[in-house]
Amino acid sequence: GGTKVDENFYKLLDDIFGQDFMEQYRREYPSEWLKMRASFDFKKRTSAPVVNVPIDYNFNNSHKTMKKSNINQSVQSSEWGKRGVSFSNGFLKLTKEVMEKLFAPVVAKIVQHLENLLAIESLINIEYFFLVGGFSESPILQKAIKERFSPQICVLVPEEASLAVMKGAVMFGHRPFSITERISPKTFGIQCSCEYDAKKTQWWGLAVGWD
Repeated sequence: GGTKVDENFYKLLDDIFGQDFMEQYRREYPSEWLKMRASFDFKKRTSAPVVNVPIDYNFNNSHKTMKKSNINQSVQSSEWGKRGVSFSNGFLKLTKEVMEKLFAPVVAKIVQHLENLLAIESLINIEYFFLVGGFSESPILQKAIKERFSPQICVLVPEEASLAVMKGAVMFGHRPFSITERISPKTFGIQCSCEYDAKKTQWWGLAVGWD
């Protein structure tokens, strides 16, 4: 989920600054690129009206050298510049509407998947959704799920939802019996047998047993 939103953000950068420039920047300044990625990953989980992504020195300097223009010119001349992306005081600014566009295809697939699950007979009486994992902290995702499934289903987001998986693993490691039941769509088979067919199986390959 969240990684797909990140990919949409990287595509936005390619659209604004050019794929060739972004590939060169990622290759030559990996530490700055990781800093930009981490900043977006953290801020996409907030409800701020504008998300500010820092543009560091080497990005700015390389852009001037390669593109022969400043960052603000590239942003304003791009299609995203007309949709709510701007540059000011060293930050690439993404409005709430831009963030919703980055989230839209990902959120739509998640909602559709939940609808498909609820169509299964054994799941029709589900009363609660617990949203866990880093992506669950996104207000955009929470809003979409609540608008679609509430009030029929109560949507809950526990505190520190991003740490739920890690905490569960630690808890299970210390107290294996704290998890009393698991439901898995598939299991690991340790033995199998086929229905006996006299035409296909010789008598010396036959094993007879009783339950």
